[in-house]
This record gives sequence, C-alpha cells and structure tokens, in this order.
Amino acid sequence: MKRYLAALLLGLILLAASAVVWAFVGQVSFGRDSTQLAVTRIPGPLGVNVALETLSSSDREATLDAIAAAGFGWIRQRFDWNAIEAQPGDSNWQTWDAIVDGAAARGLEVVAVLDGVPAWARLPEDAANPLAPPARRADFGNFAAAVAQRYGDRLRFYQIWDEPNIAPHWGSRFVDAADYAGLLREATVQVRGVDSDAVIVAAALAPNVEAGGLNQSDLAFLSDLYQAGGASWFDLAAAQPYGFDLSPDDPPDPARLNFRRAELLRQVMVDNGDAGSRLLMAAYGWHATASGDPTVSPWKSVSPERQAQWATEAADWARRNWPWSAGMAWAWWQPPQPASDPHWGFALETAAGDSGQAQASLQQWNLATHPLGTGIWAPDDPAVSETGGWRLTGQAA
Repeated sequence: MKRYLAALLLGLILLAASAVVWAFVGQVSFGRDSTQLAVTRIPGPLGVNVALETLSSSDREATLDAIAAAGFGWIRQRFDWNAIEAQPGDSNWQTWDAIVDGAAARGLEVVAVLDGVPAWARLPEDAANPLAPPARRADFGNFAAAVAQRYGDRLRFYQIWDEPNIAPHWGSRFVDAADYAGLLREATVQVRGVDSDAVIVAAALAPNVEAGGLNQSDLAFLSDLYQAGGASWFDLAAAQPYGFDLSPDDPPDPARLNFRRAELLRQVMVDNGDAGSRLLMAAYGWHATASGDPTVSPWKSVSPERQAQWATEAADWARRNWPWSAGMAWAWWQPPQPASDPHWGFALETAAGDSGQAQASLQQWNLATHPLGTGIWAPDDPAVSETGGWRLTGQAA
C-alpha cells in the first residue's frame, strides 16, 4: 500500500511538473517552430557588407581571406547591373565570377544585391542617376534572370534593389511601395524561373521617419508593400537597424532611429499576417570617430571603444531576443566611397589595411561559442553542432 501511495504521489508530482513546463512553453519566445518560420537563417555567424568589385584581384583575395579569418559567415555584395551590362546584350561578368568563386572557396555565403541601372535602361529624367529604377521592369527582370542563370549553382540569396524608400534610390519620382512591388515581382518571377531554390530578399529599407515624398518611413513603406501584395514576391524582408548614437538596448519607438527599430519592422510583418517570414538585418552598426562627435555623420557617431562594445552587445541582443532574424551583417568591411567619406566610420578595416577595435571585437564574438536563446530551434540551425554519429536535417536529428 505504501508503495502504491508513493507511486501515486510521484505520478501526481510529475503531472504537475509537466503542467508547469507546458505553461512556460506557451509563454516563451519561440524560434523557428513556434511560428513555422519558412526559411532558415543565413548559415554562419555574422555577415559583413563588402564592395569587392572596387578592389584589385590581389586585394580582393586578401580581403576575402581576412573576412573568413575573422569568422564572418557571409558577405553582402552588390551585383551592379550598370557595371555588368553597360551596353545592352554585352555583359562583363569577370569581376563577379571572381567574387562568387572566391567566396565559395572560403565557405562564405553571398547575399547578392541586384540593383543599379545602365544608362541605356534609364528614364530620361533619371539619365544621370544609376540608382534610379529602370524605365522598363522587363529589362531588369532579364538581368536578374541572367544572374541566376550564371550563379544559381553557387548563389542562394538574391536581394532585389536597395533602399527604395529614400532618394536617390527611387529616382526623381516620389517613393512608391506599390511601384517597387511591381519591380520586385518582375525580378522574383524571373529568378525563380531559373533557380527554383532561390531565396528572394526584399530590398533593405533605410531607417527613416519621414511621411513620404522623396523619403518615407521604413515602417510605412513596409506596410504599404504588404498592402500592395508584395508578400507574394519575397521570402525575407530586410532592415538596416543602425544604432546612431543610442545603445543596442534602447527601446524601440516609431519616432526614433535606433538598433531595436528592427522590432517595429517585425511587428509590421506580424500585423500583416507574415509572422512566418524572417527579417534580415542587411546592415547594422555604429559610426565611429576618434572624437566621438555625433554631428560628423548622417548616422551620428560614437567613440571607437563604444563602437566595438556595442557591435557585439547588439549581436548578443539579437541572438537572445530575435529568433525571427535571418542574419545580421555589419555595415562595412571597407566601403567603396573615397577615404574622406563618412561611410568609413563604419569600416572594420581602414583604407591603409589596418584593423580597428570593432573588427577585433566582432572576430572574438564570431569565433566564440554561443548558447542558444530560449525557445524551440530547428536541428539544422547554424548554432547547433553535432558530434559522433548524429545526422541533422531541417526536420529531425
């Protein structure tokens, strides 16, 4: 009898414990499984934005070596239509062949940003602006298909355009999410027709708080894109959560530009029934100057020490709190602008080839082992590793 009562008591305790566990599970912030997130993260730790097309062959190889050695798992690189097809039907792929091959040789994933318009494909009013959208969407679609045809065996992520919510990236006209949706649809149909495994990334939206016209809030633009039916034509949305001069944990506010603004964009996705898609942080970071003077750049500025500190604190924040993230890329390894341009305040490597504090900090973070945050995670998540006889797939281990 005592054994029976003891067994009964143990059973009740286990039942109560199970109830507590399931009550907790119902409240945690889940990873992939809770919202059936459709696309896995970009493999590897952090990524970094690059402009490898501006470098000599030897400098490009050295840069790719340095990026891989610093533990970055992927690069975000423009595939500039203006440079590739300066004359209709006459394409020069040599530089991009070397970029794709070089990245593949080092195990680096490439997010290919398709934008830029050659002079022959521009509207008359945008004759001097290679960043404006094309006169004919079909011409851009043909270019996108050509990229997929050439690199589909090595590329997976195709990002369609860049910053369509601000000038000069939408030419001389007012920004228009519905108009961008048409360009996105054309490119997506063409890419998917060639590469059935393609992951389409919507354009990275510039952080902005303006109501519209030549510039529009990223939150409003993304909402308008959903209203225009744009969700059918991308797998990942994309943000650029620059920190400006605010810390990574500064609370999100529609009227303020900061790192956690990404959470507001995520809420726009959820509000539009798209909780199953992930959000790519296409560019993040803090601008740094030796003086830390916040007035020297459009992104404000902090000290190099604070930049290095916040770079990894932001990565930790995303790892712990953003299970819906598709990945996060630092703003620049080296930007393509002249050395006097404020973009160099984000550079992980100076024009002279010297490494800064932020690069050392991010390298240490990339090469460290990070525990998974709270939630349920797919067995093929990049943070999961196996030993012995395990074999992992997206469904089981």
